[in-house]
Amino acid sequence: HAQKNESPGPGPGQYNISGLNAK
Repeated sequence: HAQKNESPGPGPGQYNISGLNAK
């Protein structure tokens, strides 16, 4: 889960940094 830690919220990286804050 560190390969897309800079992806946008609504996307394949929503479970990462952006996801933790968005969701």
